[in-house]
Amino acid sequence: MAYSFQTFTLNQVLTAAQMNQVEVNIRDHRHNVSGVASIQEGDLAAAAVDQSSLKTTTASGTTSVPSTGTTVSLTGGTYSWWTGAGGAASGIDNFVVWGNGDAAAGILGLVNADVANDGESIDFYRDERYIQASPPYTHGPLFVFLMLDASGNIVNIEVAPDPPWAYHGPTNITPEVTIDGKPCRRVALYDGKTMLEVLKERTLLDAVLDGSEVPVEELREITLAYKDSDMNVVPHHWVYNRPEYFTGRTVVMLEPGTALMDKLYTILKESHAHDVRDLINASYLTFDNSPILLPTQPQGVQVIKATWRKV
Repeated sequence: MAYSFQTFTLNQVLTAAQMNQVEVNIRDHRHNVSGVASIQEGDLAAAAVDQSSLKTTTASGTTSVPSTGTTVSLTGGTYSWWTGAGGAASGIDNFVVWGNGDAAAGILGLVNADVANDGESIDFYRDERYIQASPPYTHGPLFVFLMLDASGNIVNIEVAPDPPWAYHGPTNITPEVTIDGKPCRRVALYDGKTMLEVLKERTLLDAVLDGSEVPVEELREITLAYKDSDMNVVPHHWVYNRPEYFTGRTVVMLEPGTALMDKLYTILKESHAHDVRDLINASYLTFDNSPILLPTQPQGVQVIKATWRKV
């Protein structure tokens, strides 16, 4: 059955055939079938997409900002809203400013501007709300990343229901269409390379811009493995820092999918990631020193088990 425009009148009794046709029309619109007009921005009435219509979630983090500065990748990438505040150290002029070079989109560059504090680090606290488009993942439903110093003290915390590689890195994992119940995305390839790869090859870029190299569209299924394509490109939120930032420090991910992590995820859903972060800061959790090996995990990140500290 092909697309067919339908009109109805008040109190009209709909036949089974008409209802089937409506279903076909909706499906063809959703799949952007050739010849079927897609919904344009002008077709939407004012406030048709309101706050409650957006699928959003929360993230929260604490980042230690040394005198040399640091960067932190927002979990939601460029589709996020956030508030931030700088913590106090022992000096009287302690504050955090933006900077640390030309940080990429969706990444905050922070500089410790506390000149009266002899280089002592200052904490930067961030609460984030972002548009969520990609769960589920191989791991989850909650991702908690910590940076620990040599004594096992927490330096940085990041809490979110999405990993940092989901909305960073070269691979776009957001589905565009659904084919036979499977989420898919159209990818334009130039000589077998994506546009991001083309931008790194001047000769191929010249060919694309002068029209001698034309794109070939490929439909890719968004599988769990595909969602992890950039796991080792952005394995954690602090990956864009200089090597000296990691001296004497270890990046860990709390073992996902445990009963405790699932309960903490419930807190995030019903409240905010900020509350999960506060529980960690308040030492309600203890951490095992023995790393766990998962079938797939980000390079340079140790996986450890967390346990609830009972009163």
